[in-house]
Amino acid sequence: MRVALKIDVSSLSGARDGTPALLRLFDTYRVQASFAFAPGARWPGGLAGLRSGTGMDRRSADQLRAALAAGHELGLAAPVPRSWERHAARANHAWTRRQFRLGLDRWAAAIDRTPAFGAAPGWQLNAHLLTLEDERHWDWCSDTRGRYPFLPLLQGVRAHCVQIPTTLPTVDEVIASGAATLNNVHEFLYAESRQLRPAGHVFSADAERAGLYWLSTLEKLIVMWKGQGGSLRPLGQVYAELACDQLPRHQVGWGRVPGRKGYVAMQSVHVPR
Repeated sequence: MRVALKIDVSSLSGARDGTPALLRLFDTYRVQASFAFAPGARWPGGLAGLRSGTGMDRRSADQLRAALAAGHELGLAAPVPRSWERHAARANHAWTRRQFRLGLDRWAAAIDRTPAFGAAPGWQLNAHLLTLEDERHWDWCSDTRGRYPFLPLLQGVRAHCVQIPTTLPTVDEVIASGAATLNNVHEFLYAESRQLRPAGHVFSADAERAGLYWLSTLEKLIVMWKGQGGSLRPLGQVYAELACDQLPRHQVGWGRVPGRKGYVAMQSVHVPR
């Protein structure tokens, strides 16, 4: 059983408090993961503005560097995730490029290491983002939900950057759908992860809840996933094992996930390469 871990860090509490707790947990079990950090925007109103939203302040940047020092992969999310989730799906090229550039600039101000991948908050994307990811020459990104890695096609854009989609439901989705409770959600997710996938599974969690409220649930999952010869890994190891010249191309569509409001970008029908 192979499971890749993607951790979304989308707020100050997630960066300052959730991330350190996750780093300690991962160090205990010798697990490496992929962290997608939202580096924040220049909020008006000084510190009051930073408290009300996301921002890469000094303490947050320290955790970014701590994750890197611990051997985890670092990726770029949108600078302000809530704004991205509201507007990205219908945004034009100028808005998307502006957000993308802002994220990169804020990232560069925090750490002297370029992000290894991109991960769109809330699985919200558009064709312009796929173009920007190609221009960035990223080998892979994780912006979608799906079944296995693929080359994306959206609104005529045939991207070369591989999508490694999230394959498993999140903890909050399972609980909201009524499929399990917090007491047994780890058992439900473990059962779901036993379904075979060509490149294993990808599990996504946010640092805010996984690091602050559901840490024991995540610890139970780690123990179960590592048992019986299983492995936990970052997304980059999934990419390293792919035969990219044989990857299928799939349309990116929009669909619903049980327990989540609204639509998310999903791996859809197979199309010719």
